[in-house]
Amino acid sequence: MSQQKDQAGLTETERDFVRNTWELVRQDVPGNGSDLFLRLFDENPEYQALFKAFKSVPKAELRYNKRFVAHVTNVMYTLSMIVDNIDETEVLVEMLTKMADNHRRHKSTVQMFVNLKTSLFGLLTDKLGPNVMTADAVNAWDKTYSVIVSPSRLLFPGGDHKIRQVHCGDSTSFAVTTEGLVFGWGRNDGHQLGHNRPDPVFGPLLVEGLHSIHTVCPAPPNNTYFMTENGLLYFSGKYVATDGQVLFHRRPALIET
Repeated sequence: MSQQKDQAGLTETERDFVRNTWELVRQDVPGNGSDLFLRLFDENPEYQALFKAFKSVPKAELRYNKRFVAHVTNVMYTLSMIVDNIDETEVLVEMLTKMADNHRRHKSTVQMFVNLKTSLFGLLTDKLGPNVMTADAVNAWDKTYSVIVSPSRLLFPGGDHKIRQVHCGDSTSFAVTTEGLVFGWGRNDGHQLGHNRPDPVFGPLLVEGLHSIHTVCPAPPNNTYFMTENGLLYFSGKYVATDGQVLFHRRPALIET
């Protein structure tokens, strides 16, 4: 019998694979974090120069450098929080969006996250062995990492679109591209994302039917306004009709003036 998947596309068994394997790794956070980044630098030698705090430290001395250890420990704790909240949809969306935006400001690229995945999966396999990192465990991690990196594919340089603006509301995020398209993700219980679906969205998803958008105005907790370049205003989310009924615009609807 097939198992029910959560909103991230993971079954309970797959979430257990991720939790259980990561529990073994976090028994030595500084050590395994150091191993991860030393592996990343071995596989991508140019990356060390991107970290001002320890770019000039000889690689053989990095493991003993306090700034290096502090950084890798912080990364490992971030990964631990993601794993711990893998079934807490709203928390996970908020964490991943902030993480992606922070790395975007530091000029990270999608390819860097792809290369980090290679280093991470190599570390997990070497540390835990093939009896723990089975094909099913690797598949579970592959799905999890796809969720982790999904906001980055839109927000980072080298991603699928060039971003002109990013707007954040109460557990929602929207990105407006240079072509005037809108991508939205986050909490969606009031249809505020305009995707015609009530479930949360983990990564950037195109808001269909909108073109030439100039700006987006999230109006917490359950509304969003979209204004076009020529001044038309669209609305999605929860509203109260004149007869008192609570209704929803599941997709952006033009506000007639």
